[in-house]
Amino acid sequence: MSFKTFQYDRLALHFLGDEEILLDMITAFEEGHMRLLEGIAAAIKNHGRAELVIKAHTFKGIMSGFFASLAYDLCLELEEFAKGNSDSYEKAQELYLELEDQVDQLITELRTLKIKLNKA
Repeated sequence: MSFKTFQYDRLALHFLGDEEILLDMITAFEEGHMRLLEGIAAAIKNHGRAELVIKAHTFKGIMSGFFASLAYDLCLELEEFAKGNSDSYEKAQELYLELEDQVDQLITELRTLKIKLNKA
């Protein structure tokens, strides 16, 4: 199987074929990703650097768990922005919109994977 937003081979190897755990992880992400993204958006809107560091770092860890490299890199950039000295939150907003787009694509692909795993 091949996906654009995450590395399926690494993900499957990571779970050593335990599809139940993988399915549970996908379901948990489907149910909670909007709340997590909203936390990042709120931190950007409120110019909350410390909050943005924590929220972006948390989401980065989740993206790491899915081997979603581009989304991971966007979270890392948000985290680094929040640790920096820039007064312009325009860059953070741009990164957030890219992250949101990547996550939308990731969710679509994870749902496809879920269907395939449930048929297996």
